[in-house]
Amino acid sequence: MKKVVALCMVVVLVMGLSAGFATSKVKDEEMKVMADGDYINLENQLIVKEKIVYVPLRSIFEALGGTVTWDATTNSIEVAYNGKTSIVKMVNNPAIIVENSVSMIAYDEIEKVFDAEVRIDGEKNLLLINKAFEPFSAYTFDHYVRYDQIPKKAVSMNAHTTELMLALGLEDYLIGTAYNNAKILPEYEETFNKIPVLAEKYPSFEVLLDSEADFVFGRSSVFTSSYKCATLEEMLKQDIGVYVAKASYTQNADFNDVYEDFKTIGKVFNVENESALMVEDMQMKIANVAGKVNTMRPVKVFVYDFGSDKAFTAGKSLETYIIQTAGGKNVFDDINKTWSYVNWETVVDRNPDYIVINDYGNTTAQEKIDYLKSLPMLQSVNAIKNNHFVVVTLPSVFPGVRVDEAVENIAKGLHPTAFK
Repeated sequence: MKKVVALCMVVVLVMGLSAGFATSKVKDEEMKVMADGDYINLENQLIVKEKIVYVPLRSIFEALGGTVTWDATTNSIEVAYNGKTSIVKMVNNPAIIVENSVSMIAYDEIEKVFDAEVRIDGEKNLLLINKAFEPFSAYTFDHYVRYDQIPKKAVSMNAHTTELMLALGLEDYLIGTAYNNAKILPEYEETFNKIPVLAEKYPSFEVLLDSEADFVFGRSSVFTSSYKCATLEEMLKQDIGVYVAKASYTQNADFNDVYEDFKTIGKVFNVENESALMVEDMQMKIANVAGKVNTMRPVKVFVYDFGSDKAFTAGKSLETYIIQTAGGKNVFDDINKTWSYVNWETVVDRNPDYIVINDYGNTTAQEKIDYLKSLPMLQSVNAIKNNHFVVVTLPSVFPGVRVDEAVENIAKGLHPTAFK
């Protein structure tokens, strides 16, 4: 994927069209720089001259981790980075101009010095720098896992993790998916349908090994449930890299845990800018919704996932935090588990004002609503009496690209007047 992007950049530059196309909407006085998911503050502002974006030479190279040394005898600078030294001539170099006594260099020259991909997002007015992958370790599910290279054969074990990867443009890395018990978002459906499905639920460990997967991304049940694929330790022993969505197993998970999932997957596949921008967009959408309901009185909410003799519901889970942000209070937020069964008598005692229905699988949301309405013991519950139901897709209450959608849908259901 990245090689394709880089090749496209080269072709366009050769044609002499890149600068004009990329900067047609750029305003140099407002342009920001992001490198590997973090904004960089430069001593001098970027400028656009003759449709080419220039950046302050010394400050950009140092901000990217390079050591800059001036060589007066050759009128050049040496940039040392990651064991490599690059020479940049300062005289008769068409890529360099001097503006207000500051040496500025054309943005695409950064690629040569830092082995990086550089592009301009005209819509966001951003210069995006993506340096080469560097090995790192991350703490996931009580384990430190080292990622020595970008995975080549990844398997996504849940719909919400698959959507996250597709949103980051990682479809070329996916060799399989599993446990697709919810409809994928329409914008990813065509791409998703081209990816092999390894199993209806989680594949056996033998099937996973036969796929030659080198990376697995999923929620904690992949490794711990009665229908698990394998333990995390078993996968690591087979040199399969693993990342477990943090917000799927962390008690009292909040949006920061979701954002950490985005950023770690971005780092694993070296698309940190893309993940950072997705997080930024999600933060703005959630803040907008939260601002509309933050003065509203929180209403009591019961989450119905499934169950007949007992109800399976959310405890100290991400969904509880979503409900809280949306202006509600989960009546079972005191359960010391992320998910648990509860007795119907307790549901009646806690008398929720609204019921959130998790929509997935072969039982439709309407069938779940009809079932709850049919239970004689629930007839005194406010939510049943007032027909107060809010339906959310299951992937939207697990860490993924729909979390902001869940906040908005629940907030509109609980406090419709706030959105008029």
